[in-house]
Amino acid sequence: MDEDPFDGVVPPEYVPNPITIPTIEEIHAIKASGSDGLRVVIDLMSGCGHRNGEAYAANTERLVADDVYRITEQIDGKIRDPARLKHRKPGEYRETPMAPLVRQSILTYVDKYGVSSDGYILQTQRSKLLGPFDT
Repeated sequence: MDEDPFDGVVPPEYVPNPITIPTIEEIHAIKASGSDGLRVVIDLMSGCGHRNGEAYAANTERLVADDVYRITEQIDGKIRDPARLKHRKPGEYRETPMAPLVRQSILTYVDKYGVSSDGYILQTQRSKLLGPFDT
């Protein structure tokens, strides 16, 4: 190639939006005032690094070891159906370390509310799977 195809191209200016990461005290306050389902979501997000939709797809079949959670899907917030992970091909997943507190949170919720026939933890009477507007 004789010429650089990017010669003269001006890259766009990127100004990231500011983010606020809650303190541990704020996380505990939210958990104390929220529903049991919200506590599980918060524990998965803060303890395993789940994204919102991934936490709502919590499933007992993804507890692959005492200290490992396998994230295989997320819940599409609009249609409340499982969907593949963002930036992953079908069948791809990621595994995250799981603190004992997170495992206990999941098991406590399961003992109290049970799971669906296919292992999903967070459910409602209105729809099979819980979404962000239900918690």
